[in-house]
Amino acid sequence: MAKTRVFIADDHPVLRGGIKSALSQLDGYEVAGEASTGTAALEAILSLKPDIAILDVSMPELSGIVVAMRAVEALPELKVIMLSMHAEPSYAIDAFRAGAMGYVLKDSSPDELLLALEKVRSGNKYASPA
Repeated sequence: MAKTRVFIADDHPVLRGGIKSALSQLDGYEVAGEASTGTAALEAILSLKPDIAILDVSMPELSGIVVAMRAVEALPELKVIMLSMHAEPSYAIDAFRAGAMGYVLKDSSPDELLLALEKVRSGNKYASPA
């Protein structure tokens, strides 16, 4: 089975590094690319065509919500997981309306992000219980 290609967009290098490290421990996933701004993320996603994009809700230039909406419009098969510090339901609702299939809080455990990846990869939605 081909590896699931994951793109990571967050303006915090340490967070991107942590996600890359977690993915490197898993069979079946590879990091397709990364970006620190919304504009760079959208351009890279459109050219790299990853299977899953993990997007920070709050990024410079374009929000993750806008990136998700534009990327899913251009690549309907793309699965998006939003990563956010915002636990308010309105953010998750906006993310799902924009085409995201997952919403994970940044204060979640790495295992929760991996659970979200598995759920979304198999075509299901996921939202942090909080």
